[in-house]
Amino acid sequence: VLNTAKIEPGTTVAVFGCGGVGISAIQGARIAGARRIIAVDQFESKLAMAKHFGATDTVDASNADAVKTIRTMTGGGVDYSFEAVGLKSLAEQSYDCLRPGGTATIIGMIPIGQKVEIDGFSLFWGERRLQGCNMGSNRFRVDMPRYVDLYLQGRLNLDDMISKRGRLEDVNEAFRAMKAGEVARTVLGKSSWAVLAMTCHVELFTQVHYRESIERDEELSDLYRDVFRFHWLEECQHAVMDEIEWCR
Repeated sequence: VLNTAKIEPGTTVAVFGCGGVGISAIQGARIAGARRIIAVDQFESKLAMAKHFGATDTVDASNADAVKTIRTMTGGGVDYSFEAVGLKSLAEQSYDCLRPGGTATIIGMIPIGQKVEIDGFSLFWGERRLQGCNMGSNRFRVDMPRYVDLYLQGRLNLDDMISKRGRLEDVNEAFRAMKAGEVARTVLGKSSWAVLAMTCHVELFTQVHYRESIERDEELSDLYRDVFRFHWLEECQHAVMDEIEWCR
């Protein structure tokens, strides 16, 4: 949203799919200063969640034509749209709801080999754009401190995105809740032994990957080392503390 699409303040945005990825896109649009953020989903619970995180309008795709509704609401289409599910039909809808000059960004992982069909003439006449996005075009060393600041300032709401917490054995229930549209994200805890094993595995992987990459790019290898060791080992430490607290 911020790096790939580069949303400008005062623009209009549509987000197709209001799971964890879609909610993140909605928050990004809000932080970027979009004046109107339209959330599209087929679950009422997810649309309510989208409003909580910053959507100004919602479209229930289970009983309405999302493209026609968005065009009517905005008087011709949105400036930016985001597909956050990974479906061919939603990718096409995200493009079709654009105004002339608009940009559709595909975040969802569309299956390999799946073709997306769009009106070729609209690319020329309307100057609409369709683009992909990999990890938000993230620049770890630049963006992560910014995201931390946004979180500490209360502008990036991460806490409410965790709808449920459970143990690893609750994984089947977590998948069921996700498919039913009941949650944004479920966090499953791990046993202390699993955490220790994961810590050793990640540390070993980091050392091997670091040695292999050091000859190719010193700066890149430093980045991998810092990111893997800090992020994963910190996560493991928190998981162990949660496990100890749980036992108490």
